[in-house]
Amino acid sequence: MGETKRKRILFVSHNATRTGAPNILLGIIREFKFASEWEIQVLSMEDGPLVQEFKQFGRTLVWYQKPKYLIFGRKGMVGLFNKAYYKIKGLTLLWGIGQVDVVFLNTITNGHVQKKLIRKSNVFITYVHELESSIRSNTNAESLEQVLKYTNYFFAGSGAVTRLLR
Repeated sequence: MGETKRKRILFVSHNATRTGAPNILLGIIREFKFASEWEIQVLSMEDGPLVQEFKQFGRTLVWYQKPKYLIFGRKGMVGLFNKAYYKIKGLTLLWGIGQVDVVFLNTITNGHVQKKLIRKSNVFITYVHELESSIRSNTNAESLEQVLKYTNYFFAGSGAVTRLLR
């Protein structure tokens, strides 16, 4: 008989620092790995110390990393080069992710990332731990609307967050 294809999940972290949301996501990934047979990928929007730990559980991609070489010159040209570099890098990362069964976002402020991943999956889960003031200061209306419109399931970090989402 044919081999059944493993389901694929992409976990998205806004960064890889040893702070609240990324650490919680690492715990969720760890438990998911031990409780399922799914193929795990991790996309961290920024580099940091948790990247090495994410790699223990699946293929891990980092969108923004410190450049290996510094470019000096007129600010306008350097800015254009950096913008073009990250645009190309982002497209390459997105192409490399392929189709996944589920995308799990670690924060409600990841709407700008979700927008880029919308063609990768039909199922989006967002873990929300922020309260209203944090949401207002860490995202914009367009990004927030993206997450609210295209997330299929929300995990709330507290009763206050649950009330906020209703």
